[in-house]
Amino acid sequence: MLSNTVTITAAPTATFGYASAVNCEGAGLVTAALATGATAGTFSSTTGLAINAITGAVDLATSTPGTYTVTNTVAAAGGCAAAMATATFTVIARPVLTATYTGTTTTLTASTATGNQFFMNGVAIAGATGQTYVVNGTTAQLGSYTVVTTSAQGCTSLPSTALVVTSSVKPVAGSTLRLYPNPTPDGRFNVELIGYTKAVELNVYNALGQVVYSAMLKATAGTRVQPIDMMLLSSGVYGLFIKTEGGLDTRRVVKQ
Repeated sequence: MLSNTVTITAAPTATFGYASAVNCEGAGLVTAALATGATAGTFSSTTGLAINAITGAVDLATSTPGTYTVTNTVAAAGGCAAAMATATFTVIARPVLTATYTGTTTTLTASTATGNQFFMNGVAIAGATGQTYVVNGTTAQLGSYTVVTTSAQGCTSLPSTALVVTSSVKPVAGSTLRLYPNPTPDGRFNVELIGYTKAVELNVYNALGQVVYSAMLKATAGTRVQPIDMMLLSSGVYGLFIKTEGGLDTRRVVKQ
């Protein structure tokens, strides 16, 4: 009697997926999950997606925003043909914040139309959830702004690169305004004006909107330097307003 041993090998499967097919740029590592009975072969995708070829994990910190097709290829073995499966993976770009001077205010605009939340100095601004936010020029509104976006799929981005608003209105064309030292350790600092060919009204406001210093400077060609003494004032943030014919400029002054 003759006998033969026959080995039947199960055909490999490569099915896999990700907990979320849509993820935010820079939000960590997303691992691949294999279907029951599936095998991890070699994971691959197109240029731009930072993927681990062995595990299929995607590094969002080094991936370029876009939509990708990830492929898991299991090599042929035991007389069985190779298996292949794909999954779609999308990386949403981190939002970008830009500023536009409108003459009397500064408009901050997020690169995404919906799902936004604006922050000032790291604190969420109540009600600031549209695509734009207007800084009206008061001392209390001068600071560092970012925006965070939450996608329709629930992906929350990292904050945008901070945009610091120190001036909220359009300055005189061709002019230069410089403060030094700022912050000021003792309340004394200089205002350097270049290109202001008309008389200048200079006012300093505290956080309550009260004028704490005022001066009227005569028209002078070239560069002028105006010393300001706030030694008797409390430490804090103040707003410097420079008004002249044809323009207005503001700066944020910090007394330590």
